[in-house]
Amino acid sequence: AHQAWITAVDRVRENGFPDFLRAPPIVELAAQAAAGPVVFVSASPTRCDALILRPQRHRPVQVVSLSLTENEIYQQANRFAGALHSLRPDADTGSVDLAQAEILAVLGWMWDAITAPVLAALDLTGPPPVTEDWPRIWWCPLGILAFLPMHAAGHHEDLSSGATARADGPRAVLDRAVSSYVTSLRGLAYARGHRPATGRGCALIVPVPDAPGALGLPGAAEEAEAVSRLIPGALVLPSPARDDVLAALPRHAVAHFACHGLTDMTDPSASMLALRDYETSPLTVGDISALRVSANLAYLSACETHITRQELADEGVHMSGAFHLAGFQHVIGTLWRISDHSARQIAVDFYAGITKNGTEPPDATRTASSLHHAVRRMRARHPGSPTLWAAHTHTGP
Repeated sequence: AHQAWITAVDRVRENGFPDFLRAPPIVELAAQAAAGPVVFVSASPTRCDALILRPQRHRPVQVVSLSLTENEIYQQANRFAGALHSLRPDADTGSVDLAQAEILAVLGWMWDAITAPVLAALDLTGPPPVTEDWPRIWWCPLGILAFLPMHAAGHHEDLSSGATARADGPRAVLDRAVSSYVTSLRGLAYARGHRPATGRGCALIVPVPDAPGALGLPGAAEEAEAVSRLIPGALVLPSPARDDVLAALPRHAVAHFACHGLTDMTDPSASMLALRDYETSPLTVGDISALRVSANLAYLSACETHITRQELADEGVHMSGAFHLAGFQHVIGTLWRISDHSARQIAVDFYAGITKNGTEPPDATRTASSLHHAVRRMRARHPGSPTLWAAHTHTGP
């Protein structure tokens, strides 16, 4: 049986598919880092490393050994998750302040243990000059590390302690580079390689401020109204149901959802966006993954759209990954429950960036930078409350 398999593979390779089942050459992989380095961060019981991929023939992969243990990462990830869990709607002010301080402490630990060594290896030792474009980084955190926001790592207390006068500026990834996420180089190559079709509707806006049996989201209606003003001609679904949305998605270049996100950790493919009929006909990760579209942007202004079970973290089995797999080049998602008010502010700020304040059609090539700056502006308003600005992620080229 083994020899028959080898013979069959050889026959395929001899008949026009020479690279069938072969690992892609490193030069081909490194080409995906032409716009900025791709950083894989991994942890094991024996060592923890960051692998930096760059388009360099002599040294395409640089290994940055990280001075930490897998056990320490689990401890910090559990600390982070515990703080997020304590931020219940009925939490008192003291509990909220303590949880935010815990999250800031973990973000500071991430800077010291993970991201600062990586940025040093990349020679990103301070904010970019005001006359230059911001550098880009694509993060690919593996395993338990996928639950930690690499883009938000930093000592954000620098902003309020006067440390912004430091020669190297604030010690935070947000102040050094624009971050994006990938689940694989193959996915990044696919997103870069296909071009969305033209001639379709500009934008689809799906607001659900009052899903049955769920807490109201008054900001969702306000968000939809504000975004539609920035994108004249956008289609706003007034009472969106699953089938309506699935039918409309292939006809639009941009899809914006403002609703609840419900994560199913037992069966991540059943995680859903809570539309009007979610109790009987849920719009799930499986539904979105089955689509085959060619679109520019999906903005998921909903809770926990970028998380899944730990053993599936490397596979991207979550709502953000589903939209990316379906054919949306750029996807904005979230790592935890987000505030209705801050979500609206970030979304409106973001769309103002990609439409030049509503004077141009949405330019998806500005997705990563527009989200980056919207998040930084929210951080400037609430530096001590990272849950209001650190959850949003960008996946794509």
